[in-house]
Amino acid sequence: MNYIDENRTVFKLVFSPNNTGAMREKLVQCIDGLFRQVMSEKHGVDIDGTKLRLQTGYRAQGCIAVLEKWVRDDFSEPKELITKIAADPDMTVSSHISAGLA
Repeated sequence: MNYIDENRTVFKLVFSPNNTGAMREKLVQCIDGLFRQVMSEKHGVDIDGTKLRLQTGYRAQGCIAVLEKWVRDDFSEPKELITKIAADPDMTVSSHISAGLA
């Protein structure tokens, strides 16, 4: 998050509706790879297993959606909130509300 925050102009281009999406896709692949590595080590499963690939793909896309919303909203939300949400894309909306994050 610090890197994105420090390079706002670059990430506004990455998430611009006028680009080809190639940089966004590279970012998705990078985040997916990180999630796969962590989950594989944490749970001792095959890093190339179908279930793990699907789960990390889902999580990576959710993380990207949060980042894209943050960037397109001109970084209006605190970086700490975005970090917390992106780190756990499976949190429910009600848990955010009860925690005072909504």
